[in-house]
Order: sequence, then C-alpha cells, then structure tokens
Amino acid sequence: MKKIILALAATTFGTAAFAVDFATVDANQDGAVSAEELTAAMPEVDTNAFLAADTDQSGTLSEEEMANAIDNGLLPAG
Repeated sequence: MKKIILALAATTFGTAAFAVDFATVDANQDGAVSAEELTAAMPEVDTNAFLAADTDQSGTLSEEEMANAIDNGLLPAG
C-alpha cells in the first residue's frame, strides 16, 4: 500500500510541476508554445528539436507535444 501511495504522489507532483513549466513557457498564455517562446525559456533548445517535438507540424507545441518531447529527451525536463 505504501508503494502505491508513493507512486501516486510522484505522478501527481510530476504532472503538476510540468503544468507549471508549460504555463511559464507559454508566455502569451494562448495554450500553445511557439518556437520563440520555447527558445526564450530554454535557450539551449535548437530549431531541430522544436521541429521534432512539433509532431502535428502546426508551428507550435501543445502541452501534450511538449510533455512527449520531454519524455523522449528532445527537450530538457526543467
């Protein structure tokens, strides 16, 4: 039981931390992260990483695309 509670806590806090990061990177709060917003928040990220993370090729990253890119190591976690 203790392991389950710890796993749930880790998942909850991990998700909350990511949500804060997305909201911070989404400077204009339009629900999408542009290449400009991403490089302003994460100067170490290059255009190729942004393009790889933009899986629907919309020109912006959704919260899901950003989470997937972080999970897959395309973008830094913090």
